[in-house]
Amino acid sequence: MPVEAGQPAPDFTLPSSAGGELTLSSFRGRNIVVLYFYPKDNTSGCTREACAFRDARDELAQLGAVVIGVSPDSLKSHDKFIRNHNLNFPLLADEEKQVCEAYGVWVQKSMYGRKYMGVERSTFIIDREGRIARAWRKVSVAGHDDEVIAAVRELTPARSRRAGLVPTVGMAWSQFLRHTGRDARGSPVVERSDTTGPPATPNARIPAGMPGR
Repeated sequence: MPVEAGQPAPDFTLPSSAGGELTLSSFRGRNIVVLYFYPKDNTSGCTREACAFRDARDELAQLGAVVIGVSPDSLKSHDKFIRNHNLNFPLLADEEKQVCEAYGVWVQKSMYGRKYMGVERSTFIIDREGRIARAWRKVSVAGHDDEVIAAVRELTPARSRRAGLVPTVGMAWSQFLRHTGRDARGSPVVERSDTTGPPATPNARIPAGMPGR
């Protein structure tokens, strides 16, 4: 049964080209996830799509989003694909097709009158609460990266983008808090070197990264 926007994203753990295993729910509360499924490494359409996401990765990271690719290929195949095209995001090996089936992208296809099972090119944007915010099926590669960036931007409040209050790829929550001068609850931290002195004046300089800049 295909999953649709508004539904919880099926959780999974798969071997990752980045080493070890990757669990989808590990991003919950931290990052938006751009999860895309593609048929096969090093084929023309899949290469164009992967390179488009590679080039969009920095912009998506600034919006607090990570890119994850999934196909039934092996990690060895993924490693070659990454080396060939300098990909800068993890590829997951779903060799048993269990995750493809959970997302409804393992479907019957037809080519030259021959029917076979394969991956339907699809992309899902998963919000920080672990729900599917957008879903594209039978993706057309041309311009798809722009569609994804626009959809991710809609999930990121403009005020947070301006203030730099979005955790970026590879940044732990504790690092994000320190970077933005906030405590464990996300509230601004006010530091004064002389607690006995007069209160800060209204014109006091606000450090970069703090609200008000």
